[in-house]
Amino acid sequence: MMLVGDLEVKNELPSTLKAYRYQQHRWACGPANLFRKMTKEIIFCNRVSAWKRLYVIYDFFFVRKIIVHWVTFFYCIVIPATVLVPEVSLAKLIAIYIPATITILNAVCTPRSLHLLVFWILFENVMSLHRTKAAIIGLLEANRVNEWVVTEKLGNTMKQKNNAKASKKPWS
Repeated sequence: MMLVGDLEVKNELPSTLKAYRYQQHRWACGPANLFRKMTKEIIFCNRVSAWKRLYVIYDFFFVRKIIVHWVTFFYCIVIPATVLVPEVSLAKLIAIYIPATITILNAVCTPRSLHLLVFWILFENVMSLHRTKAAIIGLLEANRVNEWVVTEKLGNTMKQKNNAKASKKPWS
């Protein structure tokens, strides 16, 4: 019988929600800040073709690292909030079909986790707000833009404890 603590994996998730939030903040804030700092340098780099420069600026940085957080925020927070305001009317394409398609495409990738889909959607609602805030902080170089908190993981803590125990044992 193998205990879960004995299972070795290549990567490990953060051990607490707070550690996960710091990691997500760093992953959203860092590229947005890099986009702000490096755009001029990328535009005026003559060693690379104009097509590759456009790709890096628009597709890699702008769409994948900044806009994606705002779109997720829009679909997870703004659309559900429109239910509270009866004067706002959204087309079915925007309000239902696009978010449902995105959700289904994400669920198809992990069919074993289909039963967790509702929890994942609720979790993404909360995290989209956090990631959007981090992307804005990165673009504006606001308060925590250069804060670097290393993500604490349980496996690293366990290794350190085991190494400390091993080093305390007397040599015989």
